[in-house]
Amino acid sequence: MEQISRILCLCCILITLTGNKGLRGGISVLAYTTPHVSTMLIFNKMKIFQICIILAITLFSCSNSETRIDNSHFDEQSGILEIEYNEATDDYLLPILQHSHIRDEGYGILLNIEKVVTQKKLKSITGSFRKRDINAVHIFIINRDSLPNNTRIAIEGARFTWLFIGNEQDPYPACEQLKAPLRVSIDQGGIIVIDHSIDKNLKKCLRD
Repeated sequence: MEQISRILCLCCILITLTGNKGLRGGISVLAYTTPHVSTMLIFNKMKIFQICIILAITLFSCSNSETRIDNSHFDEQSGILEIEYNEATDDYLLPILQHSHIRDEGYGILLNIEKVVTQKKLKSITGSFRKRDINAVHIFIINRDSLPNNTRIAIEGARFTWLFIGNEQDPYPACEQLKAPLRVSIDQGGIIVIDHSIDKNLKKCLRD
């Protein structure tokens, strides 16, 4: 969708730059066949119509770009991005794409702690990323009181790590395991992604 929007925007610019020549050619033919009609009047009406079409296409295409960031909050100091996940739309991806800069390079991680979310849900999220041409998003499953070395290394190099953890769980064991590699990631420009509804104690632990 993003590539299509960019193409449509570019087409509008090209039409604007080259449209007058085409319009004049068409008007010359029309004026020749209908001499009683003012050439300038025809030109003005066709020009207004062309501008309306260009504006309509531009507004539609550019409104679908990744510039609308809703229901999110990013704390630059802690590197924590709070989003509102909604299965009905993939707009929740927009702030992740903006703040992680994953389009430029790197990969993202969906970290499922104690399997609090289903594999189906995680696959749906990676599928939403793929629809936006982001293919390097990987799923990791860990226990809250242990962190495998390969997962630690992956987190350290990630552009974003999205934490999935239940509010009914004690957040501190998981938080203490993750703080060091998450800090490495943040120091290299990565971010932490959490849902708005996550336990406030976990938010506090991650910021400390």
